[in-house]
Amino acid sequence: KNSVLGSGMLPPIPHHLPLWLANVAGYWQRKYDANATIPRLTDIDLMDLYIEAPHLFIADRIEQADTEFGHVYRWRYWGTAVRNLTGVETTGKLLHETHQAQGAAEAIADYDAVLAEGRPSYWKRNVRTMAEDRSFLRYERIVFPLSASAGTTGHILGVCVFDNPAYAAIRTGEELSPGKIGLFETDPEC
Repeated sequence: KNSVLGSGMLPPIPHHLPLWLANVAGYWQRKYDANATIPRLTDIDLMDLYIEAPHLFIADRIEQADTEFGHVYRWRYWGTAVRNLTGVETTGKLLHETHQAQGAAEAIADYDAVLAEGRPSYWKRNVRTMAEDRSFLRYERIVFPLSASAGTTGHILGVCVFDNPAYAAIRTGEELSPGKIGLFETDPEC
């Protein structure tokens, strides 16, 4: 069988991924292989991904155009690990409400390409923290297309991991007070 993970115009998915990214990529690919088509949102069972669920996010594309950003995406689900790290609850909010302008434009363009091409996208970037030194935090993420019930692509499934001691503590189950990370002011040069 051909892997969807390595074809198309989007940047290639690396062969060596952090475990959570690799697990979700394998899960999505198995769902794709089972039906020879993009998995539907209803095919995704968070209980199948309970270990990865705190690191997952799901966004719905709303069929309306925002004059500044093009398509509009609403966060359907945002895992607790990222929420606990950032101290921000994004579930139910619009993507352009949770990102700074440049980050919103980049994410929406990437999500639109994922849905148009019907294949995942990977990136490794830096995100600026709200700490006094305004330092950057490295993260990796993959987003996958999901079909809407009508058979059109309309949802994004994503998983992300952060390269940060505080995030490592979250991964091992340690209790942390919410942080102040200004997610989504990104620097693609890692």
